Amino acid sequence: TRGVVAFYTGEDGTDSPIEALYTANCGGQTENNEVIFGGKPMPYLRSVACMPDRFAVADRDIASNRAADSAVEPEGRSMLREIALLQVMGFALPRRATSSYLKSAPDQSELQAWIDRTVELSQKERLRVVRNDSTLFSGFAQLIASAIYGEGRAALLLTPADVDYLLGGLSIKDAPQDVRASVAALLKDRILKLPASFDNRSQITRAFAIETIARALAFRSRLVKADGMKTQIARLRFDAARPVENGRLIIASSIAKPQPATQEKSKATTTGRIARSAGEMKSKEVIAKTSAVKESSPQIDSIPDGFEIDASAWLFRSFGDESYPVTRLTLIGGERITFHLNAAGRVDFLEAAVAEHSASSDRYSSVAQWQERVTAEEVERRLARARINVGRIESLTPVAFSESNRVTEMEITGYGGSARLHGPQIRSALGLKENLFVVDREMDASGHITAFVFTGRGWGHGVGMCQTGAYGLAKEGYSYTAILQKYYTGVKVRKAY
Repeated sequence: TRGVVAFYTGEDGTDSPIEALYTANCGGQTENNEVIFGGKPMPYLRSVACMPDRFAVADRDIASNRAADSAVEPEGRSMLREIALLQVMGFALPRRATSSYLKSAPDQSELQAWIDRTVELSQKERLRVVRNDSTLFSGFAQLIASAIYGEGRAALLLTPADVDYLLGGLSIKDAPQDVRASVAALLKDRILKLPASFDNRSQITRAFAIETIARALAFRSRLVKADGMKTQIARLRFDAARPVENGRLIIASSIAKPQPATQEKSKATTTGRIARSAGEMKSKEVIAKTSAVKESSPQIDSIPDGFEIDASAWLFRSFGDESYPVTRLTLIGGERITFHLNAAGRVDFLEAAVAEHSASSDRYSSVAQWQERVTAEEVERRLARARINVGRIESLTPVAFSESNRVTEMEITGYGGSARLHGPQIRSALGLKENLFVVDREMDASGHITAFVFTGRGWGHGVGMCQTGAYGLAKEGYSYTAILQKYYTGVKVRKAY
């Protein structure tokens, strides 16, 4: 970059080198120069969002043509995620499950078919005992325990003392010991969720059965090594996402592995490489070739360049314990995901939690989000060093904000007077990382303030180029010229000498 200069054309038509201010971490949004430093607004030091432009974000999208249907159980909670998961795993379920269907009891034959499929996926031997009480809570609990752990094993995995401990305080003490052992094991492994009101002879609903089976299969799949995708249960995977590339799911554990140099493997790899580079193969031809892949084919275990998404894949965004059907998922990397691969090796079910970090390009820094607790006495000492003395602190109140939500004016009230801080003085006097924060008070039993808790984003003055954001944009594929023009609006970057 020797001799490369960023210029801005002034009102007189003259190009001048810019004053290239920069900040360590902008907290997701840079600031106008006059807000922080006063003086004349500089056209190239405008507040900008520290994130890729929309076209770049769209590259991180996974899309499906499946409509975002809904299915609810009587309590109003969506059951579509569990229904979708069982459907892609081969369970016979209706395309649209109504509330009346979910809240009613399953038929004996219907439930037996679900249990048989669970046993098959769990790689357990077919159950020898056929129960006539499978639609009752006690019988269903024993069937699920047998399907997941093996017939009669729940009582072997837990001692009577364990069972008594796990079920202590729960109203199932009158149940037979084998039922108690099954319920205890299922509760311990977070497979079973007890209904609000139940007894051993209470009738289960389809919603309860579907949710329990889905949780049971998720538990079982975590125990199965996904080696070459040789088992159907191993197609249900749990991982962390990396940023989406070209509409393909990239997982954190996708690492190139040595593959057997077989003729079949060589042909499959070559075909895939040609299809990706040419990009002209008709979709039905791609589907036909991909569908020919054997269920045990090792190339769909961990693919460095990602997994293709089935055109009608189920997509879900999860927030805590709730999942919502969506037609598009944006994955920026770091999201916890659950996904299922069909026989062709394409993703037909994908659930993604929200990433714990920010979606902004400056998220790679530990100060992108921060919190600091400062005692009232320490606040008074910091203010005193800045020659501000209001006595014992009574309140710290932000009273003015910029367009980027930075605190531009703060009122400080004490028992000995009051004062107002402005702009950079707020950060320097209070010893904070940035002006982008909110403040809360902690009080003792007598109502006196003991501490202030500042929760904020970023580090620095916030004007100009965000250093961490520039790094994030570089990871997104931005050139250095594009990064400069992102943070310094309207500039020209050219060779000057």
